[in-house]
Amino acid sequence: GVLGSALQMDKEVAKRLLHAAGLPVTQWRAFHARELPLSQAALAGIQRALHLPVFTKPANSGSSVGISKVERWDQLPKALAMAARYDHKLLVEQGVDAREIEVALLGSNPIEASVVGEIRTQHSFYDYEAKYVDESTELLVPALIDEATSDRARELAVRAMQVLEGEGLGRVDFL
Repeated sequence: GVLGSALQMDKEVAKRLLHAAGLPVTQWRAFHARELPLSQAALAGIQRALHLPVFTKPANSGSSVGISKVERWDQLPKALAMAARYDHKLLVEQGVDAREIEVALLGSNPIEASVVGEIRTQHSFYDYEAKYVDESTELLVPALIDEATSDRARELAVRAMQVLEGEGLGRVDFL
C-alpha cells in the first residue's frame, strides 16, 4: 500500500517505528541537508553518541546509492555532503562489524518468511559496486548460521514487515 511503501522508503522513519516497536536497529542520528555543514556542536554530538566506523546515507534512496563508510571523523562532512546529493534527509548510522543476512517475505496475512540468505563481499561494505558489478560477491542460500539464529531472523523479519505495513513482497536485511 501507499503508507507501507512510504514508511519503508524513508529509512529514518522506518528506524523510528521499528525501534518504538522494540525491534533491534542500529543507533543513528538524522539531519536535514540545510543543516550542512554541521555545527561543531552537532559533530561533537555524533561523536559522543556513535563510534567509528559510521555510515552516512540519504534517508530515501536504495541500492546503496550515496552511502559512505566513515572511518575517521574528518571524513564525516564530505560523506554527508555526498549523501545530500541524493536526498534532503540524511542519516549517520553506527557501523557494525557483522555478517549481513537477509530474509525475503511474501504475503500479507499470513506473511511467510523465506530461508535466510547471507551476503558475502570483498568490499568494505555491501555497496553499489558489490551489489551490481563485482562478480565475486556471493549470496549463500541458506545462510551458514545456526537454526536458532535463522528462526530469530525470520521472526524479526515478519514483525518488521508488519510494523512497517508491508504486504505482498518484501525483504529485511540484518547485520
